[in-house]
Amino acid sequence: MDEKVCRIKCCLWLQIFIIILYMVQFFSTELCFDKVVPFSSEFFSLISYANAVLVEVFMYCWFGNELELKVKKKFRKLFSQE
Repeated sequence: MDEKVCRIKCCLWLQIFIIILYMVQFFSTELCFDKVVPFSSEFFSLISYANAVLVEVFMYCWFGNELELKVKKKFRKLFSQE
């Protein structure tokens, strides 16, 4: 039982760490927009980078949610059979 609790705590801390990294990455990109001349090549490369960051966060959240729904579904099936 201790090993399962330890794994769950480790996963939660890892998830919090990843979310913080994504937030730092996103906000640092937003701060860079102030230093760039609008409609320059650097501006468009920064926009494409920001879009990539947003897609990365979206994919992480989407598949994390899908995984959570599948786990809940399996637990419901497992405990409803008893």
